[in-house]
Amino acid sequence: MQYDEGKNFLSVKVQIFETDIQEVLMIAHGIDIVKDGNNPNIQKYVDEYIWHNLKIQIDGALKNDYVFIKKGKNFDALIYEYQLKGVTKTPNTIKVEATYLMELFEDQTNIVTVSIGKRKKTFPLKAFNTEAEFKINN
Repeated sequence: MQYDEGKNFLSVKVQIFETDIQEVLMIAHGIDIVKDGNNPNIQKYVDEYIWHNLKIQIDGALKNDYVFIKKGKNFDALIYEYQLKGVTKTPNTIKVEATYLMELFEDQTNIVTVSIGKRKKTFPLKAFNTEAEFKINN
């Protein structure tokens, strides 16, 4: 996640292995993203899955007004990029809960990186600790 002052949004990138998101969509919707690659609902289902399992609070307020920007690929991982709207000033705190893929893999680790200006912090989140908080002024 990255916030740049003056842009009024938080940039959010979620990287998931292609085989993992393929398994999620197969279980939840019976869709194979390789065979059914032209299905117009795939991105909608991916968005729903990600935002059901990724909660972001800015200064105590839950933010879920996102816009899908693009999908990219990094070797065997897919990268989904979003803009989280309504972030009108530099946040004092950002709290993140990331539980995606934890229903499939008990040892799943979700890496969350928050960048604001020159400050950057990375959090490894696991099933026993799914939340992290980034305090700007500390």
